[in-house]
Amino acid sequence: MVNIDTIIVSKANKYGVDENLIKAIIRTESNYNIYAMRREPHIEDTSWGLMQVLLRTAQEVLNKPDLSANDLLKPEINIEAGTKYFKQKLVTYKGNIKHALSAYNAGSVRFKDNKYINQDYVDKTYRNYLLYKSTTLSSVIVPISIMLFLIGYYKLRSP
Repeated sequence: MVNIDTIIVSKANKYGVDENLIKAIIRTESNYNIYAMRREPHIEDTSWGLMQVLLRTAQEVLNKPDLSANDLLKPEINIEAGTKYFKQKLVTYKGNIKHALSAYNAGSVRFKDNKYINQDYVDKTYRNYLLYKSTTLSSVIVPISIMLFLIGYYKLRSP
């Protein structure tokens, strides 16, 4: 069985991206369905796997022209391609997470009436990011809080 979290952490570290952003993108794009695929009629293409990566995007980003759609259903390859592509968007948009999310989803940042053309996607993914980030933070803070409480408790009880 493939441990998706392990792959996410590995690829996020490799490309210098917050793992919580990758988790948020996966949650929004495929809800962690390894076999997700979505026809993109506006560009006459299909997005594949956990991070809903287009085959031609993965081929370019990973510099592997022989990559197939079946390869994109493999979490290791899909997360690598999606994470590297998202990192490129982060660099292009100088670390602006919302611009990078919009571009990841739409190819580039486009606005209509002072909103992203894919505002719902950006909002949902950013909310997921904040949720994952707070969960990660609380998993560190709670044990520290308990430890500090116990230290204080034992100091009060010791002679």
